[in-house]
Order: sequence, then C-alpha cells, then structure tokens
Amino acid sequence: MTERKSPVVQIKNFISRMPLYQRLIEAVGLLIIAAGIVTSVRMNLVGRSLWWDEAALAFSFSQRDLGNLTGEALELIQSAPVGWLYTVKILTLLLGNTDFVLRIPSMAAYVGILALLFWIFTKIFKVQYPVTCVAFAASFPLLLQYSNMFKPYITDGFFCLLTVIFYQRYLTGRWKALRLGISWAVLIWFSNPVCFVAGGLMLADVFCRQGKSFLLHLREKMVSWLAIGVPLGVSFVVYYFYWLRQTATDDRMIGYWREWNFPLFPTSAEDLEQIRKLMETIFSQFYRLEYAVLILLAAFVIFAFCRRDKILIGVYLSFAVTVFASGLKMFPVNKRLWLFVYPLIMMILAVGINASGEGKKVGQARGRTAVIGVILLGCALLNGGIRYYWNAENVYWPGYEVKKEYEYLKSVIEPDERVYVFSSQAPIFDYYNGYDFTELADTGCQVMVGVDPLTEDYDCADDFAYLTGSKKCYVVLGDTWDDDRYTELLFPTLHEAGYFEMVYNEYETPMWYFCQDIGDVKAAVSYEIVSKETSEGVTTYKICLRNTGEAWLNPEFENLQVVSEEGEILAELPKNIAPGETEEFEIALPEPVSATFHLENEYGLIAEHTEFTVGPGVAVAP
Repeated sequence: MTERKSPVVQIKNFISRMPLYQRLIEAVGLLIIAAGIVTSVRMNLVGRSLWWDEAALAFSFSQRDLGNLTGEALELIQSAPVGWLYTVKILTLLLGNTDFVLRIPSMAAYVGILALLFWIFTKIFKVQYPVTCVAFAASFPLLLQYSNMFKPYITDGFFCLLTVIFYQRYLTGRWKALRLGISWAVLIWFSNPVCFVAGGLMLADVFCRQGKSFLLHLREKMVSWLAIGVPLGVSFVVYYFYWLRQTATDDRMIGYWREWNFPLFPTSAEDLEQIRKLMETIFSQFYRLEYAVLILLAAFVIFAFCRRDKILIGVYLSFAVTVFASGLKMFPVNKRLWLFVYPLIMMILAVGINASGEGKKVGQARGRTAVIGVILLGCALLNGGIRYYWNAENVYWPGYEVKKEYEYLKSVIEPDERVYVFSSQAPIFDYYNGYDFTELADTGCQVMVGVDPLTEDYDCADDFAYLTGSKKCYVVLGDTWDDDRYTELLFPTLHEAGYFEMVYNEYETPMWYFCQDIGDVKAAVSYEIVSKETSEGVTTYKICLRNTGEAWLNPEFENLQVVSEEGEILAELPKNIAPGETEEFEIALPEPVSATFHLENEYGLIAEHTEFTVGPGVAVAP
C-alpha cells in the first residue's frame, strides 16, 4: 500500500517542482490572500452599524429562542436558510448577541471560500497558479463587502463550492451515489442556491455520455441517479413546504423583485434591454474586467465541452438553471442573491486561463506559463477590494450608521428630553436599544418608535402628537432624512410647532432635534468683521460667521439667510455649516449708514442672539 503523504509534505513537493519565477508570483499571491483575510477581520472590528436588512433579520432572530426560531415566517419580510439560522443562533447563545458575532459566519465563509477554491485548484484541476487564482477571489470587492454582513449571501458561495467538491468525490469513486445525495440533501438546508448547482451537476451527469449510447448510459447510471435524486428531491420538497414557500409566495416579496427577472423567451426590444440590464448587474461587479470576464466565460464553454469535463459543464448548466428559475420569477437577479455565482465564475476562469498556458514544447510551455502567471497576478491586483476596504472609513455605510447615532444620543440626552425613531430606522435602533420600545436604555428617557412613514398615506396623528407635544425631543431619521416622500409633512409641521434643527451628522446619518422654546435650541453663532473697504461712497464689510452651537447651520430643507431689520436679504449662506466651522459673507452699505441684521430661515429666527450691527464706528477684528 502506498504511504499517504501529509498535506504539508504534499505542498512542499508541489512548491519544489515550481520554477523560481512561478514561486515568486505565487508568493505575491499568498501575500494578497493574507492581506484579504486581515482586511476582512479589520472590517468586522470597525464596528459598522447594522443596516436595515441586517437589523430586520436580527429582529426576528433576537426575539426568538431555539425552539421557535423557524416555527413561522420571519418578521419584516425576511428569510434565510434554516441551517444557517440555527448556526448563527447557537453562536449568539455561546458568544453573545452582538453585531460582530452575527457577522462571524460571513467572515468565516469568506475564508472558507478561499480554502475551498485552493482545494479545487490543487486537487481537482491542478492549475499552475492555484495561490494566485485564489488571490483574485481574496481581493474581489464583493466578497470582502459581504464578509462584513449579517446575511447568508456569502455563505451561499461557500456551500455551492462544497457542492462541487462533493460531486467530484462521487465522480472519482470515493463517494457512493447515495452519500452524495444525502450530502446535497443536507446542504440545501444551509443554502438555497445549492439546488441550482446540484441541478446543473446532475444534468451534466445525465447528458455527458462519453461516447456511449443514451440507453446504455441510462441503464448504467439509473440506480446512481435515483440514489442521488431521491434524497435530494425529498429534502427539497420538505424544505420548500416547511420554509421556502412562506416567502416565495409572499405578494410583497414578489412585488419588490418584479422587475428583476430574466425574460425566458425574449420577444421584444424591451426584453432584450432587460437582459442587458441584468447581465450588467451581474458582471459589473468585476469592475474594469467585466467585458474580459464575460468574453472569457463565453469562450470557455467550448473549452469545457471539448474536455468533456463534467464539473465545468455542470457549473455552466447550473448558471442556466438559475437563469431558468429567474425566468419563472423564483430567483430575481441581484448582486447579493447571485453572489454564489462569483466563486464559480472564478473557478472556470482560473481553469481556462491556466489551461491556455499549456504547450507541447517545454520552452513554449514555460513562456506561456510565465505570461499566464503575470496576467493572473495583474488581475488580482487590479481588483482593488483590499485597497479600498483597508481604509476603515470605506467600511462605514453613509446614511446607515445608526449605531454611532445611538451612541451619540446616549452621551448627550438629558432627563427631560425625549426620543422619536423614524419607522425606517426602527429595526436598527431597536437592536442597539435592546428591544426596549419605551425607554432609551440606561437613561429613563421616553422613546416612541414609529411604525409608519410620516406621510399623508398613513395615519400619523399619534406620532405627530408625540412630537409636537414634546418640549424637547431628538428625532432619529437616518438614511431617509433627505427623501421628500418621508419629510414632506415632518419638517413644516415641526417648524410650525417650534424649532427643528440638525444636531448630528456623522457618515451622512443625521439626527434632528425639536424644541418648543427658542431658548432650548442648540444653534448659536458669533460674528467678526474681518475687513471693510470703502469705494465711491459704499462700504463693503466682510464678516466671518462662526458656528458656536451644537447644531448644523443651514441643513437640507432650509434656506438660511442674513436679513436686515427691514426684511431685506443681505446674504445667503452655504449649506451644512458644521459646529465649529466658519463662513464668510459680505454686506455692502452706503456711507455712513449702519445696519442691524440677523439669521433666519423660511420659518423665522433659528436661535437667540443672532443679531449683529455694522456701520461707522464698529471695529474690525484684529
């Protein structure tokens, strides 16, 4: 019996057979992989806030125990594979329900995808540059982005690669057909797209006859197909009726994705445009390489069939199955839902590109191999995902950083102040507030969580009664603050009842503040005359305005102006003057006239003590 070598020995032997230039290229690829893993970990340590979709899933997740986690459909039109839900639930029970823990499976799936691709490249296809090919995936922006997400999309990629590996074990005779069928039957409970990949691989097994007649092929393989198909089919039927049907038949979900499906039989220019739009959605994730990837992917179809490679053909057929499901309006086209296809595309590209470096002559083969290595390394470096997300500022989501907003609120709120949470931010705020719907945690301050958007389409009387009846109230708006659909009633109503100002705006995620009395506003200003020039009987004063308060001056939905006592507009100020910032403006007056002015928006004065006088005898600041 041949002695089985350890993985370490195998890797050493593999490396020793490489020429020096190949080792150098692979060494750089290894550095890229290491940088990618470190980047993913750093992204999750940054502490980015959950965004709405994550928080909506976390709502159901946090409110249920293990016994009723999947007893009924998740709230807020959310869905996730049953196995994935239980895995994450157990993790939170062991490690705590924090946003970092919720994202651990995604981070682990990113590392797992890299490991499985390496296994595929070395064990199945034996490509020339396995490490560098994995480096392309490690630096892929979309994979890094979703390694920092409490959703099952990147784990789909992991389980679909595992589906391919299990099929290869069956092809080589290491696994019996029944074992493959049971394994696939289990995997679909962890990832919905496993159905498409398994279906494509089975189609390849049926139609790739390797010169045999179909009847002979059928007779030889029927028992194996039944052993695979029966457990898989039974598992899928049970899974569908137990879990999938609840969201697959939900009218809200169907309506939301109505425009994101492939036309099965395009019959018009509109259908062709729809196909173009959806293809762009998929391949635009490769950024500057999208056209090259599309062309190579199409060209390698011929390569796969020429080699009669069941795995490659099966993967291509899995894409076709997915498109067919989309045509039946069962699986809409979206980068996150289709994330599982990207590792599979990378697998095909790696195998095809590496194969193009093969040559009959030794010298020719070496030359091609060197060129292929440089191309692969260049593509990995061109991806740019690591460079982008290495900067922590790029990890945050503008408009969605409610976690930071919440932390700020807890640090500044006073006992006599209230909080109102706009409906779109409710799931996020509720998560960080420990699902206390009446008080801001550890402060005793009253909280009202909105249920509906504040528009004419909903009965918002109770919400507005709470707001206008509050002497002082913080308003958590988040990403919806600049959307007229949500603010058309809010801003005029609160300005009419008192004073409404923006007091926080980190990462374009603002918080507003309402008060009834002008003495309670957060805005404050100071002025200095920095220069004055007189020409032809007119004196022009350059005035420096400093925002000395806690509120932003002239935010969206306001037009802040410098107005004279007579009501004449003397100057208009720029938007969003942050606390501590200064702005200069000019006022021209005939000599020797004096004038007093103040700041106001379309609703009136913004704060007390905004008046300032210019004219003869008023000193210029030193």
